[in-house]
Amino acid sequence: MNKRPPTWEQTEGAAWGQAFAAVGTTDAQRFQWLITLPERPTDTEVDRERLAREIDAFVSVRQDEALAAGDATGNPFALGRTLESEVPGIVAQTRRWLDELRDTRSTSFDVAPRQRLIYHSGTTTAASWSFVLLDGTARQHFNTHVLALLRALGPRLRVCELAGCRRWFLVARPAQQKFCSRRCTNRAMFERYKERHPERVQERRRRRYEQTVRSRLQKQKLKISRRPRQSKKES
Repeated sequence: MNKRPPTWEQTEGAAWGQAFAAVGTTDAQRFQWLITLPERPTDTEVDRERLAREIDAFVSVRQDEALAAGDATGNPFALGRTLESEVPGIVAQTRRWLDELRDTRSTSFDVAPRQRLIYHSGTTTAASWSFVLLDGTARQHFNTHVLALLRALGPRLRVCELAGCRRWFLVARPAQQKFCSRRCTNRAMFERYKERHPERVQERRRRRYEQTVRSRLQKQKLKISRRPRQSKKES
């Protein structure tokens, strides 16, 4: 019995669906994808192919939304435009952006030279303005959309202030949130407690050490050992 070859939806279509699902559609989802991009592996061909699709999806989400608002030029950004060979460079430059913004609060972008600005009148989109890229390389398209995303999220962007973490995160609203998670908040509070009350911390550590020693001694006392069996000849 001859098996039917898989359809486009079962192969390429499914792969593109996974790419769009990984990137997300909201600004918060796309930002979470962006800050994890430098940690993604690019060693194998499969890794690079997967990331190339996700990079295209990152750009295409907002392109398609802008085009649906009334631009009739057609989407110049075709799926599959990002080459696998470009993926390691895109990942490396994203790492550089995030590191520079974290450390110096400044970085530079090589963006697409020509863009079309569109005003959304009477639509349900969150922003009143969007843009379509008219020319430029795949990397410039990606850079331009990263820049637009960071501008949109600017007031909500934060870097965790806990030493040793320094992770990017978003706040729900512009507030004085300093740490990215409850775990980092608790660790920071404990560090402040240690600075203010070093003698209490030292006393707590001493009691914990004594408890550990007592527990070990009790286990040694209760340890039961068997005598080695003697053979009948020895008896």
